Amino acid sequence: MNEQKERNSNLENIENNNQTSIDNEIKKDLKFKRKEEELQYILSKDKKLLGQDLASEEKDVIDCFEKSRMLLQRIYIIYNQTRNTVGVELISEKKIREILENLKNKGYITIEKFNYEGEEKEAFILTESGKQLLK
Repeated sequence: MNEQKERNSNLENIENNNQTSIDNEIKKDLKFKRKEEELQYILSKDKKLLGQDLASEEKDVIDCFEKSRMLLQRIYIIYNQTRNTVGVELISEKKIREILENLKNKGYITIEKFNYEGEEKEAFILTESGKQLLK
């Protein structure tokens, strides 16, 4: 009889330990999920703030970047193809260059000069902030 009581007591202890272990795991999981939600909130908040200083044309130019490094002529073609398909007036390469200069001043791109076949060219390179806008 005592053995039976002892076995039952041991089983209860094991069940209690298992339940405590499960409860602890659930608490850890909930704590992790809360932290993850907080981080997601902060990241989404930062992303919302990221592009708020940009005009719509500046956002449109950044959206034209197919790669992190592009030439003015390619950006010009993509930007105006998009405008042409929706029937909006095309803009000049000079205007796009001005927009790219503004984006550089705001820290969304950098400009790198290089020589190609004896001709000086410029590459426009997205910074981390610029890449974040495309995500």
